[in-house]
Amino acid sequence: MQAYYQAAKDAEHPMPKYLQSNSYKGAGKLRGAGEMINMFDQPHNIAKQEYLPKDLIGKHYYIPAQNKNKEKLYSQYKALYKYIYQKPFIPTDFSDHFDPFNQ
Repeated sequence: MQAYYQAAKDAEHPMPKYLQSNSYKGAGKLRGAGEMINMFDQPHNIAKQEYLPKDLIGKHYYIPAQNKNKEKLYSQYKALYKYIYQKPFIPTDFSDHFDPFNQ
């Protein structure tokens, strides 16, 4: 729930223009939409491009439970982040998060 509330708060940030739909005629001109990198033409089928607005890059919402499977997925997520953004993964501190259960 904490990740949901934090992400919902951050959802107001616009996504990068090249990730917005360019599927209809004039989209580029109308909204500045563009072409994203084709992941299938890239090594490991992963496009090294920003998927988030600049001020949200490096903000991570998922905190795994003490569980072997979730920790494995989290480890893969951290490696993917490092590969795409070419910067170290630093967990986000949500000590100031919104807690709807303790209001």
